[in-house]
Amino acid sequence: MHDHNCEQNCEHVMEVKTKNEANKNLFLPISILAAAGILGVGMVYSANIKAGGAKSSATAPTAAASAPVDPLVAQVIPNSVAFPVTWGDLGKKMIEAGVIDQAKFEALYAERGGMTPAMTAMLTGSNNGQLVMTPDNSGYILNLLWALGLAEQSDVLSKGPMVNYKGVKTENFASTGGWTLGTGNPMDHYAKHNLLNLTAEQQ
Repeated sequence: MHDHNCEQNCEHVMEVKTKNEANKNLFLPISILAAAGILGVGMVYSANIKAGGAKSSATAPTAAASAPVDPLVAQVIPNSVAFPVTWGDLGKKMIEAGVIDQAKFEALYAERGGMTPAMTAMLTGSNNGQLVMTPDNSGYILNLLWALGLAEQSDVLSKGPMVNYKGVKTENFASTGGWTLGTGNPMDHYAKHNLLNLTAEQQ
């Protein structure tokens, strides 16, 4: 009886351990996305505080950008993050591919106080420099990166957890079905466009 119980307990421990390892592997990409989301939301929150707490970064008055940052916020949220990448004409390419519907995109931001010249340049221009996120543009960049992440040809998207998650169809994730600023169905663009020309190593 003792040996039988021990064997059952050992099997249970191994089963739990296996499930835990599987969960770790599955949720690693989710953790990375969550970290990026936290950074973006944190910057939006920072802009909200600078604007007096009444408006988000997309609707805050331009003058609010020059207001001093709350010292406590400054200790945990950077005032800007410069990514080691050049944006170039990615916005323009996504419009041409239909990943972003320019009219829908501009209408959204018209409701939020309009787009700045820098925002317009990122969406339609060709010579954008280094990508820099600030409390005032974090929400905007988040939407641009959402579209890019949805559409880029990638084995991570076409062969990874997004298409193999048991019991959930790919189009039912928030990151896919939630994208409403493109043309047609979001899945028409899912991992369909070679926007970044990634090498196998970069994949």
